[in-house]
Amino acid sequence: MTAITRNLPWFVKDLGVSIVGEKCYTSIVENLDLADIECLKYSLSKGLGLGIVVGGSIMKVPQLLLIVSARSARGLSLTSYVLETLSYAITLAYSYRNEFPFSTYGENLFLTPAIAPHVIHGLIFCLLLLFASHTQIVLRQAASMPLTYWAAAWLLVERPKLGKWWVGWSVIWGAVSCILWAAFLPPA
Repeated sequence: MTAITRNLPWFVKDLGVSIVGEKCYTSIVENLDLADIECLKYSLSKGLGLGIVVGGSIMKVPQLLLIVSARSARGLSLTSYVLETLSYAITLAYSYRNEFPFSTYGENLFLTPAIAPHVIHGLIFCLLLLFASHTQIVLRQAASMPLTYWAAAWLLVERPKLGKWWVGWSVIWGAVSCILWAAFLPPA
């Protein structure tokens, strides 16, 4: 059997080495040494982590197919979806920042593919506005973020009185900001 495992194609060996390392690949795959408990534990841990990443990447596919085929997202809670996505984004950013292995957090990248661009846009936009913009610019630009409209839609559905206040304020602020922008008032 080791004659087969030692002669695997180069791309299989490279993949195996990149996942478990040269030492454990040689021990577990090429020499079939299942008594090497340290490498066996490490390989199982890596394999399970990658399995979770793959499973996470396809977990939402049935739900997405149902939404597309029904052409409706009726019955889904926007609040739950946004909070779930936010929690995944925070976990993803934290894990990436702390340089954890991708197999320990990778599923978060794939769990919400439909909303991920909005989360990334919102995160980058907020960071840029917070650290590189004046208050007036922040207030004017924040009105263009999709999260602002999602929050307004949620308020109109869940708390109509507060939602009407928000929409009224947004319309007034939108008009005022257009006038201020057009008049080149500082710092615009």
